[in-house]
Amino acid sequence: MKQTRQQKHLLEISQKYPNAWKHMDMFRNSQGKDGIPTWPNWCFAPMAASAAIVTKGSMLSSLFAVQDYSILSALSAWRSTQGIYRFDPDTYQSIKNSKIDEIPVDIFYQLPEWCVYIETPDSQWMGKKMYGFYAHLEWDVNSNGARHELRLLIDTDDELLSVPLHLIKGTINNSLNSVKSEAIKQGDAHGLGMINKFIPTNFYDFMAMNVEPLLSLIMYICSSDADIINPRNPTMKPQNPSPKKTRRKGKKTFAAKKTTIWETGFNLGKVIRNYNKQSSKIKGTKRPHVRRAHWHHYWQIENSKTGRKKLIAKWLPPTLVAFKQSEELKPTIRKVAT
Repeated sequence: MKQTRQQKHLLEISQKYPNAWKHMDMFRNSQGKDGIPTWPNWCFAPMAASAAIVTKGSMLSSLFAVQDYSILSALSAWRSTQGIYRFDPDTYQSIKNSKIDEIPVDIFYQLPEWCVYIETPDSQWMGKKMYGFYAHLEWDVNSNGARHELRLLIDTDDELLSVPLHLIKGTINNSLNSVKSEAIKQGDAHGLGMINKFIPTNFYDFMAMNVEPLLSLIMYICSSDADIINPRNPTMKPQNPSPKKTRRKGKKTFAAKKTTIWETGFNLGKVIRNYNKQSSKIKGTKRPHVRRAHWHHYWQIENSKTGRKKLIAKWLPPTLVAFKQSEELKPTIRKVAT
């Protein structure tokens, strides 16, 4: 059976660091022991674990080391579920073109799996062909868990590129400026300060433009009514596996045996195509009119006793308003466990 790109990534990193999966299991089993902190369930393992594996505990910094433990961190999390999200072409283009005025930080904690891989057909990243990207959450040990990050690992023709975003309220530029400040701080602390001087002044603005469509794709997967289905097993839902007890090695999270393709937005794609067909019948600028695609966010109380709230995000496709048509343009949606 032919290997997927993602499986090749797993093979390459495991060959470079032969005991990586074993050490990662040990680290996860050591939460709350021997000075190792306990972290939230939405994080598979802090990047500090990958850093220790890559540097063999010396924690020496170099550009190559940082890149490798960014890769190892994402792939360790993805390995347990191996979910690949494949969007309907029309849904994909429509969501990519959505604008994000302010990052709805809380929505990213609703990733259905510790790490997802989202395909990006006919896309580029910094002039290189981009096949897709991994996305996972990071709980930063060095900040005692005060800083949370959304980590992207861009899959290009010849390399995997790490892009961190700090989960803070505000725009994408606010998040990336926070990343820039931390990069300068860490660079100075580890003798790599000169590198930041060679970064163009508009680099992070350009980065924000490239990141925005990727965030929209992630937000859709995290949204309350995301249309996600496994065509081979329609009742199956994307979720993290529970650790299992072993006789000698304590609890262990076993890797998925194979990749799972999640068809994403395919029912919604039919709605968008129907919309495009019907919208061509609208003439003039007065009613009936078109309401463009947009994000809608609101808070929902999860627990009435504690008052705990959960951010709900919905992506609303283009809609024909006051257009008389026998066939309603309402999407068929499926609830996804969060």
